[in-house]
Amino acid sequence: MVTKLNIELAKALLEEAKLDLESAKTHIQYKRWHKAVFDAQQCAEKAMKAALACEGITYISDHDPSGFFAVDVVMRAPESWVESLREILHETAWLMDQYSVARYARIRARRVVTPLKLYKKEDAEEAVRIAEKTLFTIEKFLKEVYFKNV
Repeated sequence: MVTKLNIELAKALLEEAKLDLESAKTHIQYKRWHKAVFDAQQCAEKAMKAALACEGITYISDHDPSGFFAVDVVMRAPESWVESLREILHETAWLMDQYSVARYARIRARRVVTPLKLYKKEDAEEAVRIAEKTLFTIEKFLKEVYFKNV
């Protein structure tokens, strides 16, 4: 059973996700591709965590909530939502892997690789597209399934 507090948390996470999406779009304008990818990942992560909050799961320290989302949201969702939510899982797989890659320089093949040089415009645009779809789908799902009586 979803509590009022969990709904409040879910709504707060959705608001934060919207800000991350705005930030990602701004980074694209300034050609900060790696920053756009990171903020897009944050948007998708927070949207998934909003859905998990509605299932009573309010703390996940991992930055990839996909496993929890698959089991605790998709598996419990009304049949009419399952395909859309599975699609989100599929599309966010790459984006979730970018959490660290988009933030930290690392050594790869005896060279220093920086996030700034690792991403291209197309990567940033795809990340934002995925984040936007994830946020839109999850927000619509939550409004229909969890927020309708609140």
